Amino acid sequence: MLLTCIVDAEEGRDVAVVDIPNAFIQTHIEDEKDMAIIKVRGILVDMLEEIDPKTYKSYVTNDKNGTKQLVVQCQNAIYGTMVASLLYYRKFCASLTSTGFEFNTYDPCVANKTINGKQMTIAFHVDDCKISHEDPKEVEKLIEWLRQEYESIFEDGSGKMTVNRGKIHTYLGMTLDFSVQSQVKVSMQQYIDEILEAFDKAEPKGKGTNASAAPENLFKVNEDCPKLKPEKAKMFHNLVAEMLYATKRARPDTCTAIAYLTTRVREPDEDDWLKLAHLMKYVRGTR
Repeated sequence: MLLTCIVDAEEGRDVAVVDIPNAFIQTHIEDEKDMAIIKVRGILVDMLEEIDPKTYKSYVTNDKNGTKQLVVQCQNAIYGTMVASLLYYRKFCASLTSTGFEFNTYDPCVANKTINGKQMTIAFHVDDCKISHEDPKEVEKLIEWLRQEYESIFEDGSGKMTVNRGKIHTYLGMTLDFSVQSQVKVSMQQYIDEILEAFDKAEPKGKGTNASAAPENLFKVNEDCPKLKPEKAKMFHNLVAEMLYATKRARPDTCTAIAYLTTRVREPDEDDWLKLAHLMKYVRGTR
């Protein structure tokens, strides 16, 4: 994703970010072996009975606790089932291939197409897409094609495709800023603020800032140091995981510290917490 952003900036491409609506549920499954079997329980059974009693009522049973249940075979990809993402991916790839896109050999979520001698690129994470081409009109054409293929407006108004145009985009928690010619600035300030807020709740004494991302004793382990209590250990794990997400996208300066801390999430001790606090103070001072 970051490499495609560099190409977009260097070539002065027009960029759009698109969210495909209801991506999974509108993916119809043709092959029965791909259909998931799920068990529906409780109030949802009542709702299905009310909506279509002829179809569902005769199949409703009760489990050993007396709760209503209904076993169904899904003819569309249902969010939460293991096969749903793969089914949507296959459908989306087939759609792009049908209109002339070729998939990148090294990244199966990046596809390219040459239009008027210039490359168009679409990179996607599930249903979140980043589209780029030097000609804004060609970008608009692809957006319109995606609308025809995937936009389904339901009675409640949902299903409308979300499109963001311009020089600044929010994508996968990152802010991509193409305002300066031949440059792209990647930031995650809102996400960083959320991490710092969570840290402040977990460590009221963790105010202040640091000039470095890690203390000098980062790699030193005191085997006799007391382990964190389960609740605080969970906070440690959450904060490290959230910071890892930011590190890989917008904060490579925290890479060494976070690489070490990820090795400590199984049984963190009080020294590990102090090292995490050191990192958090650095992040606060450099947000």
